[in-house]
Amino acid sequence: MKIGRNQLCYCGSQKKYKNCCLRKDSKPTSKDVKNEISSLLKKSKIKECFHPQRENCKGKISKAHAIQNNKILSKISEDGKVVMTHYTPKTPVEFAHIYGRKQATTFSGFCNYHDQEVFKDIDNKEFQEEIKQIFQYAYKAFVSEYYKKITDCNFSGNFANSNDIYKYLEKGQQMAVYDFLAKKLEFDNAIINENFNCLVNVVWEFDKEVNFAACGYYAPIVDLERNLIQDLEKDEIVSHIYFNVFPESGRSIALLSWLKSDGKNLLNLQKQLNSLSGKEREYYISNLVIDNTDNIVIKPSSWENLNEVEKQTFGMHEMRMFWQTESGFMSMIEEPEVNLFDL
Repeated sequence: MKIGRNQLCYCGSQKKYKNCCLRKDSKPTSKDVKNEISSLLKKSKIKECFHPQRENCKGKISKAHAIQNNKILSKISEDGKVVMTHYTPKTPVEFAHIYGRKQATTFSGFCNYHDQEVFKDIDNKEFQEEIKQIFQYAYKAFVSEYYKKITDCNFSGNFANSNDIYKYLEKGQQMAVYDFLAKKLEFDNAIINENFNCLVNVVWEFDKEVNFAACGYYAPIVDLERNLIQDLEKDEIVSHIYFNVFPESGRSIALLSWLKSDGKNLLNLQKQLNSLSGKEREYYISNLVIDNTDNIVIKPSSWENLNEVEKQTFGMHEMRMFWQTESGFMSMIEEPEVNLFDL
């Protein structure tokens, strides 16, 4: 039965309801908050084909995989399940989640036709270090991250009118979307003109199959000798490195790619990367992946073999991105807290 604001409160305090329990009764429950966040997340996500020739789109917008389902996720999964490590607005404390491999790393960024057509050289063929294959891996990493930047920006925008923190986040995310849009124009031109040689690539092969896979991007500030590469505070388009790591046919592959237009900024880093030893390459990839992407999938049994301290490493990546040493930024080739190649 509804009680009026000016009636005596039901709790027996002899105060008017508006001066007593109204505030408590009006306070949203955790369930209400979760439902609101779920609604805003759904509203923030987009369904759009990012292929430049959308006049050729066919079928519905698909749930594309940032990491290939049948070829890579099937190899890492156990009973059709994988572990992903990331926070979500609905689970701000938990960061390890079990996903079915059909749901893991999905995003609504391609129509059915382009999702199958654009990536067929990596979906249907063994990796042979072909330029077109490397381009497709880098392009998929780029698009999945671009999609995430847009949805994150939309989500923050839903709170920006009432929350100063989200106003700040939205501004930073808008700048990131702008950087990605500039890169998209280059990727689009490469696809239209079939210019798959538009990237600088570093390709590393390891002689064992790893129990994880990952893709994402990285905006390096310093090189491996801590020399400044770029100042992210400047009003300039940021240079990106797109990376993929995956097991295949008794070996594992790590791909690091960037657009040739960024080549001048990253020339010294390229030389440094090519000179790393095998163990340093493992360290570099482990630090890179743990600190810079949500698109990492791990074999469940390998995850369970980690101790609690090692597991917490994956939950602290957002803070570690800002950690510095006395000499500057943390070294990417220092021994990581978890070497992903030992999982």
